[in-house]
Amino acid sequence: MKLLGFLKDTKIRDIPWIPMILEPRETIREVLRTNPRKNVILLGILYGLSYGVAKILSSENIVLLFNPVALLLVLLIASIFGLVYIHFLGGLNSIIGHWLGGKGGWKELTAAWAYSSIITLLFNSLLIMFIAVSMLAGAIFGFKEVAENQVIILISNITSVFALLISIINFIILVVAVSEAHKFSKWRALVSVALPGLILAAVLIAIIFISS
Repeated sequence: MKLLGFLKDTKIRDIPWIPMILEPRETIREVLRTNPRKNVILLGILYGLSYGVAKILSSENIVLLFNPVALLLVLLIASIFGLVYIHFLGGLNSIIGHWLGGKGGWKELTAAWAYSSIITLLFNSLLIMFIAVSMLAGAIFGFKEVAENQVIILISNITSVFALLISIINFIILVVAVSEAHKFSKWRALVSVALPGLILAAVLIAIIFISS
């Protein structure tokens, strides 16, 4: 029955890929109004997979691609990471938001985090395609020639800048989505999203200070 429920709530064609980027408040409002659990698990898995594959392709761990067992293990861990990331931060944001007068529950905030990740998911997918094409070109023309090609270097530098830009846009979309899920202002949403990171940073600094 749980599997049937998961399949019922999973329809990739119904994911609002572009609307969530262009009109995040209206889009997440519609998601929360209809079914806040719809596609959340799928988005969590896709986010984890896209992040994991992009990291593998852009590091020395690329050799994992040639080991089927290791690759499957990494993809499984990446999928679990995506699910834990979405659900843990959604739950934490629900608790912190309530402290600030928010009304959103765990389901609403998990949906806000999952759908806000769409822009990063799409960017990671494009990054994977770029790296894959570069690898194919390297296999055909020689990796040294491709690595030293000025066009490839330029695209790589532009990609790095875009990665920072996408992170900023993702954060803004997340704040808007959390604001809608909790039914409070964007400023409170900003605090509720930033507070866990600030707490973690303070704990890390305290640990480093104590251990030094």
